[in-house]
Amino acid sequence: MLLGHVQDMIQRLAANRRERQPRSKKEKMLDLLGRDRAGHPTHREELPPETVERVKAAIREETRRERRRKRVIGWIVVILALGAAIYLIISYLIARRDSSGADNSKQMKLANCAEALRRHHFEVETVKDTTEAFAVLKAIAERERPEIVSFGDSETMHATGIIGWLRGDGRWKLLDGFDPAMSYPERLEIRRQALMSDLFITGVNAISMEGSLHWLDKVGNRIAPVAFGPRKVVIVAGRNKIVADRAEAEERIRTIAAPQNVARHPGFRTPCARTGVCSDCNSPDRVCNTRMEMLRCWPAGRVLVVLIDQELGL
Repeated sequence: MLLGHVQDMIQRLAANRRERQPRSKKEKMLDLLGRDRAGHPTHREELPPETVERVKAAIREETRRERRRKRVIGWIVVILALGAAIYLIISYLIARRDSSGADNSKQMKLANCAEALRRHHFEVETVKDTTEAFAVLKAIAERERPEIVSFGDSETMHATGIIGWLRGDGRWKLLDGFDPAMSYPERLEIRRQALMSDLFITGVNAISMEGSLHWLDKVGNRIAPVAFGPRKVVIVAGRNKIVADRAEAEERIRTIAAPQNVARHPGFRTPCARTGVCSDCNSPDRVCNTRMEMLRCWPAGRVLVVLIDQELGL
């Protein structure tokens, strides 16, 4: 008994839902003919035959129109889907081409810079990352067999991991002028002694496509051994250090290298610490004191430049 009531309630709810649904033109015509949705006769009064035929013809026409409309919508959906797929494929290919072109352009820039440096008698190695750069630096140290090794401050150099390796190898004496356990005068004395090292490793602020190296230093301990003293000098630089010419090198130092170098020292009070741009100040903390430009390497091959195909350092 209860089951019968439940089934009756379900049927009534379904009927109510059908009544609330919008009725199509075809359904209205069927209702006019005295038929339900399934085409079964209802108990309404029969219409004249000519009216019935007209309604049937209208129903057939409406059915054909509905089919055409669905076909048109289907084709539109297919065309839009194909268009979207073609657009995505073309966008992917263009992005891949641009990425490949950008990579090729960067590699070409690195190769052209290396060739310009070689013409000016520098020894040059181009590597893809800091791991390969470490291998080159390690090989140089083992080839040169130095008694004394030292280095100038360089984020790019530290990124290669070579200093940690040099500290852990007992085949040479490492002069570390940046040991925080020493007093400042002691560190300065170590940096003076670095002038007589056999192997000196450091970085650079800019390298021009004309084949020249550019620095701007506060103390000068980084550039003095590059100019004279150590038997072998190794310069490590990321591709972001490469510029077109001397003017761009100076601009890079003023707007990028010097302000970012000051930012590493929170206690320094200079205008560029606030503005991010060199203003040629006269502050006691000024880091732009000694400029050096190396146009040629003499003797030939004394300076090795390791160009790394990555954005590194300041």
